[in-house]
Amino acid sequence: MGIIRKDETELFERYGVKKTPTIIVVKPTEKKPIYYKGEINYKAIFDFLNVYTETFVPGGDELNNDKPWTREMFPELTAKSANDICFNVKFHLIS
Repeated sequence: MGIIRKDETELFERYGVKKTPTIIVVKPTEKKPIYYKGEINYKAIFDFLNVYTETFVPGGDELNNDKPWTREMFPELTAKSANDICFNVKFHLIS
């Protein structure tokens, strides 16, 4: 996600932007950008962008690859993940 300022004319020309705001999805795996043509409101923009979200984006090396279970809905319990999943978790018992 990014913002292009008016003085960055080369990007306006590159993507054919004539007016602002303009929402474009640029994926490294696609040849052409995907232009949003809907209403400018939260729900419509969210629905559009949600289609293009990915868990593992190419080039995402900055993610914590040492602990992949922190990004899983149902993490596998292993010797490496046990402390984060179970053993070092504090529980509050109600009696």
